[in-house]
Amino acid sequence: MDLTYTPAQAEFRASLRAWLASNVPHDLATPGAREGFEQHRAWERRLFDAEYAGLSWPSSYGGRGLDVVHQAIFEEEYLLADGPERVNVVGEKLMGRTLMKHGTDEQRARWLPRILSAEDVWSQGFSEPDAGSDLDLCWFAPTRMLNDTEDSRS
Repeated sequence: MDLTYTPAQAEFRASLRAWLASNVPHDLATPGAREGFEQHRAWERRLFDAEYAGLSWPSSYGGRGLDVVHQAIFEEEYLLADGPERVNVVGEKLMGRTLMKHGTDEQRARWLPRILSAEDVWSQGFSEPDAGSDLDLCWFAPTRMLNDTEDSRS
């Protein structure tokens, strides 16, 4: 098996590396705060504008239709360039793909362009009963607060 990169893959790597070297921001605030989230969203938009978002998405859905090798090259070069945390991963890698396969034409038309451009950023929450997750106790809603003298076990 020949694992040598094709000339097209080598050119993609070179152009991506050059673009990242002159565009990767190193001063974004944490995406956990509103200001930082908006900075990261703007970065996602720059990736989109440069056609580095949705690399393996079909061109009919706004992507470049590239293969998994190009996607792997992107991930490697992005890490080597110390690119900032991506806030659009769930939308681009999970929700977008789900809509492509299972969504209606109307859903695809509405959401896919907005996901790819980071106009809409999707997230996913998890909860595992009895596993200590943040959402684990959401099912328990006491009807009143206990005062200092009451026992919660009674």
